[in-house]
Amino acid sequence: MTTTFRWATVVYGVLAFAAFLFLMRCFVEIGGNDAAVVTNFGAYSSTVLHPGLNFKWPWQSVLRVRTSAVVAQLQGDEAFSRDQQVERNDVTVNYSLDDAMLPQIAQRYRDDILEQLIKPRIQQWLKTIEPDYTAAQLIANRQQVTDRLRNELVKELGPQGVNITFVSVTDITPSKEYQDASEQRAIAQQELQRAQIELQTKGVQGQQNYVTAQYQAKANRELINSFGGDPRLADAIVRLKTIELLRDKWTSGNLPAVMGNGSALLDLSGGNGKSQ
Repeated sequence: MTTTFRWATVVYGVLAFAAFLFLMRCFVEIGGNDAAVVTNFGAYSSTVLHPGLNFKWPWQSVLRVRTSAVVAQLQGDEAFSRDQQVERNDVTVNYSLDDAMLPQIAQRYRDDILEQLIKPRIQQWLKTIEPDYTAAQLIANRQQVTDRLRNELVKELGPQGVNITFVSVTDITPSKEYQDASEQRAIAQQELQRAQIELQTKGVQGQQNYVTAQYQAKANRELINSFGGDPRLADAIVRLKTIELLRDKWTSGNLPAVMGNGSALLDLSGGNGKSQ
């Protein structure tokens, strides 16, 4: 009796342990941002397991897939602008997957949806959109590029069960050669503007000097005419006016002894002018 009881206890214990293992294989926990597709000996079924504790038969397996709050990021992805400049793009795309279409998605891409579906489509559309712009226009119209990229991704991936929730082209960087050329062009434009300003300034100063000289010549003629009977007095006054005019403009501090040439030689020292 005692032996029979012991054997029965062992048998029941083995059966209980087997039942425990059976039950352990019948339940699977799915994380909060995931879902899972049930497979029967490798074949995909239409059964989708949602976050939480789920039941399945022990011979079934599950393929877990991240379905919400998924982020795809591309760093330095290259595309050409309309003027054949290489543009390096940094892009962020947030998306989620439609659980109802998860069996079809998993059957086609398994659990590598990000690398096999999302990123290739982003790269494809960047290479399609950016050739519509020059390098300078891409930098100025980054938001427009972002909007076009989002529209194309929504239109293409939506029917496949991919819900695009956010798209941002965070940076568009032209090649170093283009940046160097742009910098040199900016420097050249600054130099040109500076030269134009200097030329305009010199032109204004020259015009002012010309007007001053014309005005002074007219004043000298009128002054000489007013002393028609005494040319020596008129000549002395003209000399004095000329000295006053030149005093603030002569940088060396010493006025010249004479000005002019030929018969128009003017002695500023107080002596008599000589004809050459």
